[in-house]
Amino acid sequence: MNKHLFTVAFFLGALGVVWIGVGFIHSSFLALAMTTVIGVVYAFGAFELRQFRQATSTLAAALATIPENLPALGGWLDHVHNSLQ
Repeated sequence: MNKHLFTVAFFLGALGVVWIGVGFIHSSFLALAMTTVIGVVYAFGAFELRQFRQATSTLAAALATIPENLPALGGWLDHVHNSLQ
């Protein structure tokens, strides 16, 4: 459910940026350029959030499968994303 909620929220936000940008096509180049910059930063933020959610899911999966006898963390940490090790 949460995955779909984030997807819907992203597309609604992107639709809002595009809608505002279309309104500036024939009226103001500066406003259109700023809206384009806002859209690029918005897309970059969504990409970063997607990567973070993927990394966090590997941590959740690794935490769910911790063996009882764990002699060393190295083998277990191989299942966790590099950014979270």
